[in-house]
Amino acid sequence: MFICPLRGKRRRPQLVMQSDGASVVGPWEASWAAAGVPDNEEGKQEVLRKGTDMAGDEHDFEGRSRAAQAKAAHALDRLLKLAETRDSGQIRRVARFIAALYNGDAYPLDLFELRAVDVAISDDVINCIDALRWGRADLYKLVPDGQKRIEAVIRDWGVAPPEPLVPRDCADLNARLVTYGDAPGYRDVTLRFECEEIPQKEGAAKFNLELHVDARSAADIVDHVIRVHRFAWSRPGGGRPLDASDGEVAPRWARNP
Repeated sequence: MFICPLRGKRRRPQLVMQSDGASVVGPWEASWAAAGVPDNEEGKQEVLRKGTDMAGDEHDFEGRSRAAQAKAAHALDRLLKLAETRDSGQIRRVARFIAALYNGDAYPLDLFELRAVDVAISDDVINCIDALRWGRADLYKLVPDGQKRIEAVIRDWGVAPPEPLVPRDCADLNARLVTYGDAPGYRDVTLRFECEEIPQKEGAAKFNLELHVDARSAADIVDHVIRVHRFAWSRPGGGRPLDASDGEVAPRWARNP
């Protein structure tokens, strides 16, 4: 006699009688063969042992999910305190992560932004993601006043849903650099601009446009900007840019070598 666990929906193990030399095993015989189980008692017992291990794994999964939830509660609380009390470029990324954690549909997040945060912060981020995958509870419910605090962080940091794409006939823009981001050791950069259409339309609001520039393009942009500024500061007959303000001095990198 051996125990043969049913595949698929969890049920009680079924007892199947096996008779030497007689095909009384029934449909299970085909199931063993289809599963690639050797046609001997040792192979079948190995399957049963693995089934027992899987039951142990399920118990382990329960413990892991509870541990992940406990870690995430502390991690999210620390991230919220940073967003509530600190002000820096990487904390802005923390605020965006918290918003995405709260409502990923409304506040999608580019995961590459997380390369530019400290190790301790990224550890807390990973702990939150670990709890998120187990799906035991909404993470904002794990911390005191979680929903209220997260919504305040979203409001105070001005985290907004992504702007709609600019139509092709409105792609001529004035742009002012607001902030930038990078990850030490990498050459790609993120540039965030405040933009307005050209020509300006009455009542039209300015909007933010964030560009993720790859390494090759970043190098091309730097080369072009340097050449433009050097020519403007050394142009024949004037030696100054036409748009220079009174008393403005050329930066060192804009002076011809």
